Order: sequence, then C-alpha cells, then structure tokens
Amino acid sequence: MVHPDVLIYLDASLETIRQRRQVHWEEEVIQKERERLEHARQHADLCVMTDGLSEVQVCSQVVEFLRRLA
Repeated sequence: MVHPDVLIYLDASLETIRQRRQVHWEEEVIQKERERLEHARQHADLCVMTDGLSEVQVCSQVVEFLRRLA
C-alpha cells in the first residue's frame, strides 16, 4: 500500500527470527530486509519490537494502539 491509514511495523532480532521460523539466516539476510523496510519503519505509526513477546502480547499492544486512535 502506498498510503495506509495506519502502519504498524513489527520487528525482531535475528536470534528471535531464527527461533520462531527455524531458519538459519545469516546477518546479511536480515540486514537487507531491514534496509528494504527502512522507509516503512521510519513512517510507522507504531513500531513493536517483538523479542520476548508472545503473539497475544503483540496483538494486545496493537489492539490497544488502534483503540487509542479510534
């Protein structure tokens, strides 16, 4: 989307990504992905670092943020 109403950026460390997705990415893979998404991160209405958070916790943060916008 070019102009979303709300942009939420979810991030995680390489170690967390490796654990969650069971991949063996090298640092340069995640670095390229972060470079590709840098514009989105800079313009996000909410950025959530998801390390150490469950899916429910991430969802709760996002829902709470959206409720405050309403």
